[in-house]
Amino acid sequence: MKIPILKQGHVLQIAFQDDMTDRDICDLQDDLLGLIKKRDAQGVLLDVSGLRTIDSFRYDVLVKTAAMARVMGCRSVICGLQPQVAISLIDMGINFGNVRTAVDLEHGRQVLGV
Repeated sequence: MKIPILKQGHVLQIAFQDDMTDRDICDLQDDLLGLIKKRDAQGVLLDVSGLRTIDSFRYDVLVKTAAMARVMGCRSVICGLQPQVAISLIDMGINFGNVRTAVDLEHGRQVLGV
């Protein structure tokens, strides 16, 4: 399944969904890096509001995707963590380190300054 990456101004937006396969998520990273360069993106919103759970693989992909975007000169914000997902991540001892988070897309845009 091809995951759409929306462009709004200089911001790319990706909506993660529960039905995405691990392969879909890995392909998405390649697509995103190509679009950052091609579209002169300055920010990436990683919308996880559609995820009811985030396992260690998806967590790893999210953090690495944000890091890859940063290396390409692009700021990233993970948006829309469900409360139960946030609780589970903290219970597992997982944190997002240098990756910015926001309660929703609107707040994510504010964090990016757009």
